[in-house]
Amino acid sequence: MEAVDRQYLPYGRLPALDILKIDNNVDIGTEFNQGDEMGSWGALIMGFFGAFFASMTLYWQFDESGLKLVLPFIVFGIIAFFAVRVIRQRGDGITPSERTKKVISWSSIGEGVGFFLASNIVMNFHHPEFLMPVMALVVGLHFIPIAYAARFLPFYTLSGVLIFFALIGFVLGAPLGSAISGFMSAGGLWVASALAIWRDARFKRKNGSVIVTSA
Repeated sequence: MEAVDRQYLPYGRLPALDILKIDNNVDIGTEFNQGDEMGSWGALIMGFFGAFFASMTLYWQFDESGLKLVLPFIVFGIIAFFAVRVIRQRGDGITPSERTKKVISWSSIGEGVGFFLASNIVMNFHHPEFLMPVMALVVGLHFIPIAYAARFLPFYTLSGVLIFFALIGFVLGAPLGSAISGFMSAGGLWVASALAIWRDARFKRKNGSVIVTSA
């Protein structure tokens, strides 16, 4: 195996990577210059939050209960099935750098705090119709630092979609606006999950085992 210094790699300097060890001929610049995606593990997280959004929308805006609230998690189950299959395949697949992992952790903590504060504010001011839009807004904002750290443009797109539907929810109000915010945000997260799994699987099939280490 051969160690490759990042400054001599094609396609420009690769952020947050100090050493790449490869087992076969890999077009490193094409694959890694796209950013440090979260891959199938990220798909699991996004898929779960998509199901959570859809289930909460059914509960708050349509007064549904019981098994109907479980239906969105069937979609999550399908996403999880394919994500786990890719994770269990041989090879390392797409792996975020240590810097990106730290940003993901802090952004996720901020997201949790944001959920708590925002939900309490809208409920204490007696505006439950804004619950789904404000949650979509928090999730959308939390993707911005991750997109910046990973230098992955699709996360900016996902963030913009979530924020856009959150604003629609604020403008239109309940029940239509909240339903749009909830369901469209869930759909956006599910689509992003499917794309993440597809890219991770494609990466493993094409490149085999790739070891990424960072400072």
